[in-house]
Amino acid sequence: MAVRFAFLGTSAAVPSVQRDTTSLVFASPGGAILVDCGGSPVQKLRRLV
Repeated sequence: MAVRFAFLGTSAAVPSVQRDTTSLVFASPGGAILVDCGGSPVQKLRRLV
């Protein structure tokens, strides 16, 4: 089973239009796990797909 991950944001405490606060997603065929997901991860996930 392959597990993929993506950085959804890598900025500091103050987000901007281009960068958001730190968040990661780990995805496998069985589902996904968000890690350290402050800010707006839903918008970032929509861009990732």
